[in-house]
Amino acid sequence: MEKYDYDAIIIGAGIGGLVCGCYLAKAGLKTLIVEKNAQPGGYCTSFTRNGFRFDACAHSLGSLRDGGILKVILKELDLENRIEFKRSNPQDTIITIDGKISFWNDLGKTKQEFSSKFTDERANIDKFFDFIVNCDAVSFNSLKKSTFLDVLNKYFNNEKLKSVLSLPVLGNAGLSASKASAFTAIALFKEFMFDGGYYPGSSMQQRLLIK
Repeated sequence: MEKYDYDAIIIGAGIGGLVCGCYLAKAGLKTLIVEKNAQPGGYCTSFTRNGFRFDACAHSLGSLRDGGILKVILKELDLENRIEFKRSNPQDTIITIDGKISFWNDLGKTKQEFSSKFTDERANIDKFFDFIVNCDAVSFNSLKKSTFLDVLNKYFNNEKLKSVLSLPVLGNAGLSASKASAFTAIALFKEFMFDGGYYPGSSMQQRLLIK
């Protein structure tokens, strides 16, 4: 029957499924996205309990700078001007038994805070952060057989500093530095920790595509 005549069928209306489906539909393909849950969104789903709205997973977004991955996607799908983002500053704070340390919107301020807490690694902190910010396709390719711990060991001797820098990877990717690929971890820092803290509208669950 005609109602089952689709050019593409996507199983799962999470972030990847929705983005892929939108690109296919924009290209003129008749696309069906199938989702087992009551609403789409995956990690960007929100729900309401007792009058309060909660985000089920993602607490903020990253890569919204000019040329950033999310910025490009929103622009290509004509969504860039249909939602207002707010950005927290600091965008993330790590709390340990030794205190707290923050990732600020200003990379220089982030470097300064890390350097003030780990004075013995001041020069290496600059080198490490600069490497991540300037990491290109060639640099990424050179890391394909390395773990994030390999990279941390290359730059630092201070074990506490290495533990602190490992926490964002553990929290967001669910992997320790010894198990996380260097590629994944550095991409996370570059696109989320150094360009993160963005929050869309009133909650993660936005239904702009319905409009």
